[in-house]
Amino acid sequence: EDQNTIAQLKNDILRTSTAVESSLIKEKDTKEELTALKEEIETLRLEVKAGTGSSAAQENKLRDLIAQRDDLARERDSCAHQVMQMRGDISDLSERLKTVETEKIKVDGEVAELRKEIEARKSETEREKKRKEHFESRLRELKMLLEQRQGDLKK
Repeated sequence: EDQNTIAQLKNDILRTSTAVESSLIKEKDTKEELTALKEEIETLRLEVKAGTGSSAAQENKLRDLIAQRDDLARERDSCAHQVMQMRGDISDLSERLKTVETEKIKVDGEVAELRKEIEARKSETEREKKRKEHFESRLRELKMLLEQRQGDLKK
């Protein structure tokens, strides 16, 4: 049961670590895309300031890029939040794993002590059994000797 719990916790840690790595990659990609969009927005702003053909299409594109940038920023923040939560989960799972492993070591030690005690009691029981058999044998011999002497005295 302990081994299953440990294995499950290790699987949870692995799964969470994989999710964290995935989130970090996604966050990196989002940051790169956000940087590219910021550069494109800045380029468009400079073009607008310079007055080079500020058309309705460019303004629409600029609005779309700004909206996309804002969406990506929210997504990045969400990914960062998920990464923080997953790191917390990993920490919690690691602590649980340490606790379970510590308890297992303690229980294994107690089991070993109990086995030693059982073995000692078995040995003691065996010694007492042999001692009893010896005394019973000696008692039978003495009874026979006593009966024999009583028989000799009656003759």
